[in-house]
Amino acid sequence: MIIHPYGIILGLGIVTGIGVAQRAASHINKTLEKDIESLAVWVFVGGLIGARVYHLITDWPSYVGSNFFALIAVWNGGLGIFGAVVGAVIASALFLWAKKKKLTVLPTYLDLIALGLPLGQAIGRWGNFVNQELYGLPTTLPWKIFIDVSHRFPGYERIMYYHPLFLYESLAMVVIWIVLWNYVGRHAYKTIGSGRVFAWYLVSYGVVRFFLDFLRLEAPLIGIYTPAQWVSVSLIAVSGIWLITRNNWRKNT
Repeated sequence: MIIHPYGIILGLGIVTGIGVAQRAASHINKTLEKDIESLAVWVFVGGLIGARVYHLITDWPSYVGSNFFALIAVWNGGLGIFGAVVGAVIASALFLWAKKKKLTVLPTYLDLIALGLPLGQAIGRWGNFVNQELYGLPTTLPWKIFIDVSHRFPGYERIMYYHPLFLYESLAMVVIWIVLWNYVGRHAYKTIGSGRVFAWYLVSYGVVRFFLDFLRLEAPLIGIYTPAQWVSVSLIAVSGIWLITRNNWRKNT
């Protein structure tokens, strides 16, 4: 059995994210804490499928003519976080349906997932370092990273150093996690269940991803932006509008 470092790091990120979500749930009630433990399997499977499907859709030209095993070889990299989020939401809804719970409690589970997801992402992104992927434009900055010739894009074979995009995103996700955790803590966890934590995660990550993609190398464009940037803009707009309208609704009531 071959053990892939990418899988180990990804697994560590998932376990950490689940642990954080359970810790937050324990501040509310024990039943919810146990539910998160059961939900973890659903979210893992749904998130993994969603992440791979998203990657295949956005990078399909790279897989044209590939066999089935190449399409599912997630250990070689190629997981899209936006797809993982969609998959996790769908999996959470299916979990509630299977447990015969009302969908009205879905925001509670999404808020808890949003508390663990940033830290899990921060750890998981180091898998990109191991696979020498998710690097950016060439740079001479002191924190530049070396990329082997075999992992360089065509036309860049002679350029050795690049922006460590994985590191930028990892650090940004740690900051987002700290902010969200403190935000929830200040409200004595009463904000869990409102959906605001999940919405703030979508907004904050959308902003991070939008600007980081300007440093992406060989990223496909749809008009003037990459697919990830268009998704980011959509998430920022939808989540931002939802937060504003919900806040106004609370004030009026």
